[in-house]
Amino acid sequence: AQGWNEGWGTIVRMSANAPAFNEGSGSVPRDVAIGQAVAGPCLDFYAAAPVRRQGATHLEFVFPKGLSVVTPDPIAIFRNAPHREVAEAFVDFVLSEAGQRLWYQKRGTPGGPVKFDLERLPVLKELYARDLPTHTVARPFAEGQAFAYDEAKGGLRWAFLEELFRATILEVHEELKASWRAVLKAGRSEELGRSLGLPPFDEAVVQKLAERKRGSAEQNELRRRWTGWARERYAAVRQAALNGGPAPEYRPAPTE
Repeated sequence: AQGWNEGWGTIVRMSANAPAFNEGSGSVPRDVAIGQAVAGPCLDFYAAAPVRRQGATHLEFVFPKGLSVVTPDPIAIFRNAPHREVAEAFVDFVLSEAGQRLWYQKRGTPGGPVKFDLERLPVLKELYARDLPTHTVARPFAEGQAFAYDEAKGGLRWAFLEELFRATILEVHEELKASWRAVLKAGRSEELGRSLGLPPFDEAVVQKLAERKRGSAEQNELRRRWTGWARERYAAVRQAALNGGPAPEYRPAPTE
């Protein structure tokens, strides 16, 4: 949604503000609810129960407009399902209005679930236009709410970006946080924050690196060099903040 340059900078600054990285997004709403973090990214239905318990005046889940990815949960039937007619009937029910209202509405309301709040968004667009008793005010079909995800580009880059994130952010998280603290203390978040968040390479290089096949030894060496690049970069920005110097000269990360 933000493009490669701005998007990477956002990820870097979010990571610099993060006290730690959890294994999954399920723990994020808990940490926010108990005050361990001010905010955090997670799936909408992971946040639903804590928001309901705390109350909307204390805790809130938001879909950033134009920056949210909305993906439906899949449902399928095994190719050789022994009871195919029953399976098809179940899928039809899940996708029907009656089935979707079970996902969407509050527990104990007419047409809603009986025992548990499921708190999932329906795939039927028309349900959002009706005044149904729900816990959410989200409108994923609203114009400008979500952005178009490039599945082909995302699929190609997925493993590569995971490696890049691990090497340049996760492995040097303490150095990144220290650099960001120095930047904030110096009151130079605009200038040095931008320098801190510069991507390792431009988008054309990302595409080529994502397409290239590498052996495990070559990949490990490249990841080690990326980590070294990030460590040097964050240290240089930190020194600029501490010494009052200019933003450090930018040099891209190694590509081989």
